[in-house]
Order: sequence, then structure tokens, then C-alpha cells
Amino acid sequence: MTALLHDAMERVDTDLQQLVNGGEKGAFARAYVEYVRAPDAYWEESATSVFAAAALEPGRLKQVQQLFEQWQTKLIEDDELDPRLALLVRIACDGLWLIDLFGLAPPTDEQRAEVLDFLIQSIELSGASEQGT
Repeated sequence: MTALLHDAMERVDTDLQQLVNGGEKGAFARAYVEYVRAPDAYWEESATSVFAAAALEPGRLKQVQQLFEQWQTKLIEDDELDPRLALLVRIACDGLWLIDLFGLAPPTDEQRAEVLDFLIQSIELSGASEQGT
């Protein structure tokens, strides 16, 4: 289980890093949003790996917790966004991940796209408003 979990989360981290477009303000937040925009089979597999580890071997979640802490640091401290917006991005995206994992009244494709587009627009507006000051 540990190797499967490690491999799954390493791939998620790699995929996220590949989505980061440059070092501009909000780049990691945009990547985080785009990662959950269209979940693929591997993304669902990584979610299943995390869930299985939590259920079967809770002690094995330490590396996942550390990875999520790194992502949160990138979002809130390193991405130069308003920390409230950065945390909102994380909560919304992680929420969609859990909704997809458990099938918890998922939003329609249109609703999902609208929410993610709203987050992207908010990130872009945050950058534009601070450049104007």
C-alpha cells in the first residue's frame, strides 16, 4: 500500500508542477484549479489510494499530509495571493476531489466549470488589482 500511495501522490505532485505556467503571481493556484477541472482515471486512482491508506493504515498518511502542507504553503505563502483567496482555492478544489471520490451529489459539468472559471477569474483579478496599486 505504501508504494502505491507514494507513487500516486508523487505523480499528482509532478502533474501539478507541469501545470504551473511560469512564476507569476497565482501560478500554483491556477495549476491547482486546472488539475481538478477534468479529472482523469489516474487522478481518481490517486484519490482511491489516499482513501484506502486512511482506512487501512492511517499512519501511512504522513507523507500525504506533508505533501498537502507543501501545496498549502505554495498557495498561501509562496503564490503571492491574498491568503483568503488561496485558501478558498484549496478548499474548493479539495472539495471537488472528495465529491468525485465519494460521488457526493456532484455538481453538473456546467456548474463545475463555472465554479472553476470563477476561481481562475478571482486569481487573475487579484493579480491585476495589486499591479494597479
